This record gives sequence, structure tokens and C-alpha cells, in this order.
Amino acid sequence: MGSQLSSSRVKECRPIATSSTAAASEETRTHVMKIDGYSKLKQLFKSGHYTTSIPFSVGGHDWVVKYYPNSSRQAAGYVPGYMSLYLVLASAGAGDVRAKARFSLLDKDGEPVASCSHEVPEHTFRGKDSGWGVANFVKQEDLEGSAHLRGDSFRIRCDITVVAWIRSKETKGKKC
Repeated sequence: MGSQLSSSRVKECRPIATSSTAAASEETRTHVMKIDGYSKLKQLFKSGHYTTSIPFSVGGHDWVVKYYPNSSRQAAGYVPGYMSLYLVLASAGAGDVRAKARFSLLDKDGEPVASCSHEVPEHTFRGKDSGWGVANFVKQEDLEGSAHLRGDSFRIRCDITVVAWIRSKETKGKKC
């Protein structure tokens, strides 16, 4: 009798490929702040003093714009004779939030004035009252000599983008 050789394959058990997902989402909104009574605010608020916009929500967080009519003295690159603008995280318990902004002086038609628009690069705001902005937004004498100051008022637009990272958990395949 002949012998029969049988060959059997041994199944190797190992996990099927794993996968995970990392995705970023962004939310962009616009807030317009009207400054009424510019000359009076300029008299009332000395350098380093400010007023704020009402709070507005973007990316699940509350924000305010700080307007310094006579510059922010504590800012790097401080130059007297300018107005300063800062975006400030106003949410309590927010932790770290990544955002970027663009501040623009608006013309009479509500359009940004190209020469008076400033990008605020992406920044990590480290909790409530953390701010980032433009120390030398517009020279006061330039604004005062322009058509953009009408009836002692003007408007500033803040376009803010909040970046949120969403990560899913690792997904493992089934074993044999």
C-alpha cells in the first residue's frame, strides 16, 4: 500500500489591518464691531486701556474683540499713535483653542479696506482671557483723515477661524 501524503496549510492568525482617522474641522464666522464716538473714546481711554465687543460664538467658544483707541502698551512692537485690536478667548474652562483671525477696517459700503486689513496668524489661545492681535492696526491720523471715519464712527470686521482636531480611536480587525 502506498502512503498518502497530505499537505495541510497552517493558518496564520494575525490581526487584520488597523486603521485610525485624524481629521481637522474649521468654523469661520464674522463679527462686526462699530466704534461710535471715536474722538470721545480716544480721550477717555489712555494707552493700554480698552473697551470690548459683546461676546460672540465661533467653534463652540465665546470670543470678544478688545479695541485699544490709543494702542496697547504691553504689546511687542508698541508704537504710539495707533489703535490696537486683539481677539480674546472669553469662554471659561476652554483649555487650549487654536484660531486665526483677520481684522479689517470697513468702508462706507461694508467692504474691507485693503490697506487697513491685517492677518492674525494661527495661534493657540491658552484658556480664558488669552488674546492675540495687531498692536499697530491703523494710525490714528490716517483714520482721522480718511473717508472711513464718518460721523465720528467706523466699523471693524473680525473674521475668525477656529480649528478643531477630531481624532477617532484605533479600529482593530478581527482575529481568525
